[in-house]
Amino acid sequence: MEQERGTKTVLFPDIPAKYPDISPMDFCSVGPLKCTLSKHRHTTFCELREGVQEEWDKIPLPILQQALLSWKLRCRKIFKNKGDQTEH
Repeated sequence: MEQERGTKTVLFPDIPAKYPDISPMDFCSVGPLKCTLSKHRHTTFCELREGVQEEWDKIPLPILQQALLSWKLRCRKIFKNKGDQTEH
């Protein structure tokens, strides 16, 4: 299959389970959400949930789309760096 498509298979154990450079949600939304939410004092779970929803709604859709579209390129960079982190 590798010869047919000209691609190289990455074995499952070689893929880090939790790697912020790979996960679009980690670097694109969760980090900024945590930063913004830490500036507010939420005393109940409902307040926190509302705060998350408000901040999520402020993230422009093109930013989320670009994060998803760049996923394959980030995976290739990490593979090229032999698993080391990459710059965003």
